[in-house]
Amino acid sequence: MGNTDVKDVENKYKLYKTLKKKFEGLINIPATFFVDTLEAAKSIVQDNPEKKFLIKPLEGSGGVGITKFTPPLTTIDNNGAILQEIVDGQNISTSVISSVDEARTILVNWQLIGNMGLGQLEKYGYCGNITPFTGLDQGSIDNLKEISEEIILDLGLIGSNGLDMVIKDDGTPNIIEVNPRLQGSFEVAELSLGINMAQTHINACNGSLIENITPRCFAMKQIVFAKERSMVGNMNHEGIYDLPTKNVIIEKGEPVASVINSGRILENTMKTSHELVASVYQNLQPASKKDEIY
Repeated sequence: MGNTDVKDVENKYKLYKTLKKKFEGLINIPATFFVDTLEAAKSIVQDNPEKKFLIKPLEGSGGVGITKFTPPLTTIDNNGAILQEIVDGQNISTSVISSVDEARTILVNWQLIGNMGLGQLEKYGYCGNITPFTGLDQGSIDNLKEISEEIILDLGLIGSNGLDMVIKDDGTPNIIEVNPRLQGSFEVAELSLGINMAQTHINACNGSLIENITPRCFAMKQIVFAKERSMVGNMNHEGIYDLPTKNVIIEKGEPVASVINSGRILENTMKTSHELVASVYQNLQPASKKDEIY
């Protein structure tokens, strides 16, 4: 249940053109270009010496395949790619529940991106969330929520959807992507708000929107990746999810498990989460070819 035709949202360049046309002057969007050759990308970079750029696949999720534009190391896919201005700041996302004619932002989340301490090899790869985000005053949070709702309604999305943003040091939000689907923040939303996200999504698709709700605690999700080719030990521990089977071999950079927990105090929640991550790594051991079972 939910969105059926999202090709113009998942295509990052088509989404950029739509947002630029409808919201220019109302929201901030990083300069974005479609490029189909390395030469075209180089020309744009040379014409904008004050900006830094990254290369993105036209479609994709989780930050996979996104790299800084660094020729000659950078290559362009045959289908083309996105050359997008790099915006420095805090990576956040908003979780929006919408029906045909109404939308409600239920959470603003801090995104964990490219965390090498979690074994994430992708510089812009998704690693988890902390919710609710507390890095802005309430007025700025309300503004983010309003922007998110306007965009989701304009794009005609229903159910559970999300937006990725970067908040600059001056508090200015920059819209990066729209995710027309259930987000990676699914679990922390359930813990923090005390709701069933699947049921909330279904209700919205049927036209019944959740009431305004306030987070009751902090929640944190960290995805743990293998830092080397590893064999899995016994990970049966409260707070560790998406468990692999014992003795399975996980390649370097591949996800091992998810650590999810909640608490009343942010610092304590983060401390417990980091301890659980350490527990995951304690139950991994280096694997070689001789360890494989066929």
